[in-house]
Amino acid sequence: MEVKVRLNCTDESIEIIRQSEPLADSGQGLTKQKSSKQQNNGNSTGRSSMISRIDLEKAQLRISRWHSFQIVALGCAFLCCTIAAFCLSYALLSLQSDCLLFASWNYTVDKQAKVVNVFYDQTQWGDSYQCTLTLYSLVTAALASFMCCWFFIFFRPRKAFPRQNTHSTASTLVLPILLISFVFVTLMLIVSSRLLTGMLHWCNGIVKEFGSCNFPSDYEVVLTWNVRTVNYFGFLASSSLFAWLGCVLWLAVFLSLLARWCMHIDFPGAHVSNGRASSNEQSVAA
Repeated sequence: MEVKVRLNCTDESIEIIRQSEPLADSGQGLTKQKSSKQQNNGNSTGRSSMISRIDLEKAQLRISRWHSFQIVALGCAFLCCTIAAFCLSYALLSLQSDCLLFASWNYTVDKQAKVVNVFYDQTQWGDSYQCTLTLYSLVTAALASFMCCWFFIFFRPRKAFPRQNTHSTASTLVLPILLISFVFVTLMLIVSSRLLTGMLHWCNGIVKEFGSCNFPSDYEVVLTWNVRTVNYFGFLASSSLFAWLGCVLWLAVFLSLLARWCMHIDFPGAHVSNGRASSNEQSVAA
């Protein structure tokens, strides 16, 4: 084509050739500009993906911390409820079917011999259902915390990247255990209150004589019926203390699960999707 043009060389053809050269140069300039824009978009996409990766790693670390805290809280709740149930059962089983909670002991004190005689026939015992429900409620709370703790240990959040599906088994446990923890917070609050109130009601009759709920160590407690005597106040006080600790731990589990569910902590994939959406918008605008 160039040879043919040169053979028909005129002023007009020369002008056409001279005019066509800038057009070719402008086409090459547009191609270079387009490639540079694509390169810049690729760099921005890489930076946004790197930022979203860092955000996801931080979110996964936050999930792991919340999950570990809830495992520890449930494990401690299991220990506290178990100890509370054991102490209460040790104090109640020594009296067989007689309930010590809300009881009023009728006793006499021999200060010379330092003996406390408790009369069975003249003693007003508490309702047996009070002791039974309190004891089995503590056992149920201990079993529930044990099962929830093992579920959280077995089903831990995934840490793989990238996570196309952020919906894991650990996240599905949040709402059911949140409801379970609410039930047991309410139950433990009732049980702990009844246990403390029942113990203080029994202590009132002893405080009038000795000034405290516990019998003096140098006095011997003699029951007029054939049962073994134990440190009733010590076991009841220990049971009440650990029951309240278990209630606080169940409350901590409930509040942490509520925050975890309301703040959508188990779904860090939203950071990645937002980063990809913003990068796509930038590329489209460019």
